[in-house]
This record gives sequence, structure tokens and C-alpha cells, in this order.
Amino acid sequence: MRGAVVVPSHAAGVVTPAYDALTTDERRRIADEQPDSFLSALPADTADIGATDFAACRATVDRLVATDRFRHRPAPFVALYRLRQNGHEQTALLCDLDASAVDAGMIVGHEHTRTEREQHLVDYLREVQVASSPVCVMHPPRRGLRTATERAAARPPDVEIDDGDLRQELWIVDDPATTTTLLEAARQVGPLVITDGHHRTAAARRFADEAVHPSGRRLLVAMFDSDAVQIREFNRAVTPLDVTPSEVVIALAGVGITARELDGPEHPQDPGTVTMTIDGVWWQLIVSTDVVVPEDPLAGLDVSLLHELVLGPVLGVTDPRTDPRLRFVPGVLGLDRLAAEADGGVGFALHPIDTHEVARIALSGRTLPPKSTYLDPKARSGLLLLPRR
Repeated sequence: MRGAVVVPSHAAGVVTPAYDALTTDERRRIADEQPDSFLSALPADTADIGATDFAACRATVDRLVATDRFRHRPAPFVALYRLRQNGHEQTALLCDLDASAVDAGMIVGHEHTRTEREQHLVDYLREVQVASSPVCVMHPPRRGLRTATERAAARPPDVEIDDGDLRQELWIVDDPATTTTLLEAARQVGPLVITDGHHRTAAARRFADEAVHPSGRRLLVAMFDSDAVQIREFNRAVTPLDVTPSEVVIALAGVGITARELDGPEHPQDPGTVTMTIDGVWWQLIVSTDVVVPEDPLAGLDVSLLHELVLGPVLGVTDPRTDPRLRFVPGVLGLDRLAAEADGGVGFALHPIDTHEVARIALSGRTLPPKSTYLDPKARSGLLLLPRR
């Protein structure tokens, strides 16, 4: 990689929170309270985003560079990136891969992408001409890469950020011998499965076709050991609801699902369990033994059955990728947030899908329903600035 690294003394004010879990109002508040936040340099995921918005992102990047929030590194480098949260620790190799790795099957996803969002991100790269948000990928555990990573990260980190919830540590590695060792070990890990950043991956691959410089044909990835990755659920909210709660319960019974009223909010404790909230009341959904649950690993997942048996037949959500009534709520935000998003409608809480099941589905060339997984913790934006031209 070639580019710039956030200046340690400014890192806490520049590096973003997990922005895809923020509401529009929360993004605005952070931008107002933290003018150096790289959040203002990132495009919102809205249908009406356009050239003016991308120009504003470019202006933020230019200002941060001009005010020395980033420092250019003259030598090629890779980076090691460690996340610590609630006793959990995971370390990634941050590197730039050739975007053609997507075509070669070395980087595989498990979700379909929206063409409109892809195009927005291509337009963003054209205007802003930098990458700072790593695509998170996971790979099978490999001793060679783990050993090389541990050795390179044995010294104090170059950048440290601790917000009380998440501790981030970054090591810049520009020693040619160590860089070569890390990259050679990384080449031995096999196909990489995307855990966060399907749209960024697709956009980078499209942008590579028009790039005028080799830097534009690269994809910034954070390579995590799959044994260390934590995948959380995306819950669902459907609003508005044009039937009464009792009519929903009756309709569920009609497709073979019993709704048992709960004493209060309850998170599903095991696979095969889904909870539902309507009008402040929580229910556990139980699939009747008369319903034939597919043996196919993908079709038998809770999220697949929810779409197949409930969202479509009962609530009329025919296309989960485009239906404006359907919203995806990260499980990390909690059940109170799900209930708030489901106000005037219905919400569904799911159990996370096992990491190895996600990898198995992706490597078989199949896709999960939209927004089935949420990586936590995930790589943040604003640590690096890599040119894309």
C-alpha cells in the first residue's frame, strides 16, 4: 500500500464509529460535535445522494489533509489492526489487493448488492479519489499468518484509540522483509469471505475498469482469522402495518407458526428461535411440526424461513432488497431500538448465524437474504487514506 496514516494525536477525533449503525440524526450530531470526523467524508446510504454530496466529502478529505490530520508515508507499507471489545480480541492484516481477485474467486460474498448503491460508491470514488473504509474478510485459521502477525505486532502500536467501548491499535509495517513475510503468509490462506463491505467490493471492482492509475485497481481489505470473527444478527422491522396485531397472529397460524406471548422483550437464545414485537407486546414464534423445514442449510436458516413463511406470505414483502416498508436493524443496537423501529408495525429478532455456516454458504457460491449478518466489532474508517485514481 501507498498513502497516508492518521496522525496519532488526532486519531480519536478523525476515526469514525461504526457508521452503518447510526441514524441520519446521529451522523449529523457527530459531524457537528467532531468536525474532524471522517464520517463527513463518507457517503450516506440514501437514494437522493448526488454530486453535491460527493463534492462535500471531497472537501472534507482535502481539509483533513491540509490541516495535517494525516501523514504521508513515503515507503510502501501494510498494517496490522487490532480490535479489543469486552474481553474479545481480533487482529487483521490491512492490505491492498488487486480488485481482479473478485473475478478470480479469491474474494467471495454471501449477499446480493443493490445496483444503485454500487453506482453511488463508484461515483464517490471518482470524486473523492481515496479509499479509507476496509472491506472486512475472514479466512480459515493459518498458523503461518498468525505467527507473522504476532511477531510484527510485538512492539507498541503506532496508533491507539480507546473510546471506553472499543480499543483500536494500528501498526504500520514498512520494513520490506517483514512486509514480504506477511504478504506471503496471506497468500496461503485461500479464498476470503466478505463479512462486511459487499457494496464497497462491488464498487471497487467496477471502478477498476475505468481507473487511469494502478492505485485505482486495488481493494483495501482487513483480513481476519475466522475463529476470531464475531457475527451478530440483523433484525427486521416492517412498517406500516395495515392489519391489527391479532390479525397478524391469526395469519401466522395460517402458515403454521404459533405465537406465544412473552412477559417482555426477549432475545432468541438459540438457532430456531425468533421473537416478534407488535404494539409493545413480545411473542415467541414457534414453527409447527406440520411445517416441513428444508434440510438445505441455507433454506433452513431462521432468516430464510422468516422471509419464506412470514415476510412474504403474511406481510406482503415481495422483494426484501427494495421494499421501503422493510428496515434492517443491527442486533447490536438492542431490542429497545428494534421496538422503536417497529413502532406502528412489527419487528422480528433473530439469533446470529454461525460464522462457519456463513463461510460454507459463501464458498458454495450461494447467497443469504439481504442483511443477514452484522460484523461486530468491525473495522472503522479514517485510519488510512489510500489513493484511488
